[in-house]
Amino acid sequence: MSQEEVKAEVKPVNPEEAVATTEENLTAFQIKERKGRTLFVGNLPVATTVKALKHLFAGHGKVEKIWFRSIATTMDSKQPERAKIITKNFGAQKDSKNAYLLYAVKEEAEKAQKALNQTKFEERHIRVDLSSSTEKDDKGKKASEDFTQTIFIGNLPFVASEEDVRSHFVDCLKGEDGKEIGKIENLRLVRDPKTQIGKGIGYIMFSTKEAMQKAISTKNDSKFKGRPLRVKRAVETKKREKKANRKQAALEDRRAKRASKKDADDSEDEELAKLKGMKTAGDALESDDSDDEKPKKRQKKDSLPPVVDLS
Repeated sequence: MSQEEVKAEVKPVNPEEAVATTEENLTAFQIKERKGRTLFVGNLPVATTVKALKHLFAGHGKVEKIWFRSIATTMDSKQPERAKIITKNFGAQKDSKNAYLLYAVKEEAEKAQKALNQTKFEERHIRVDLSSSTEKDDKGKKASEDFTQTIFIGNLPFVASEEDVRSHFVDCLKGEDGKEIGKIENLRLVRDPKTQIGKGIGYIMFSTKEAMQKAISTKNDSKFKGRPLRVKRAVETKKREKKANRKQAALEDRRAKRASKKDADDSEDEELAKLKGMKTAGDALESDDSDDEKPKKRQKKDSLPPVVDLS
């Protein structure tokens, strides 16, 4: 591995972080301008070199810098991440890595993105996005996302590759007559940014709604590596959060009602227990009339007066 590649291979970080550490002293305007000419490239073979990647993208403009991210390394080693990468001590939880390319001109980066997204590079379909398009706007939506044509995939194996998932859905791109009805614009598997282990979910954005609808109707509950997949239309982050908040509020309301009912039942049980205790002791359920108020025995009218001895 050359010195150039050693410098490029740094510890894995969140793939959304397109700002290199050298940008710490830049102004907000400079960072924004730099992101506008930076490309995110996903699903690259682990063995991809800086030279090979630069050769691929140089045909669309001058590439100033390349750095790699999201490289899976072995989890049972105490080596620093950088050392693992340099010694090629890669992990089996992921067979690809990501990269960022900084172009000299924004327009060249945009041209490269349109030309190379979802094209094959060393037997892999690479994902190419403008770094600025992966940032969320005020509504929590990314410019690269179109939820009207995106599916959510659940119950994926924790170790799965983008290529395997793509192969599972590729037949959704053709209609019954065999003609093409759409393309895959974006495929993303959600992974832990530190370990690179999958979280069992992913997203595919199609170029047409027809392809998306076919994926939902034909692939929901289909088997992928022995697991039945959950496939449905993806929901925007804000809408998903609102739905989750409504569910949480409803759950808390039900809990409060159950707690209130339990308190009422406990209070009633206490009253009944008191009454039962009083009945057992004979304290309150008998008449509380005083002895003076109780009816006295009547004497018989024909009874004789007592005999008096006069002797």
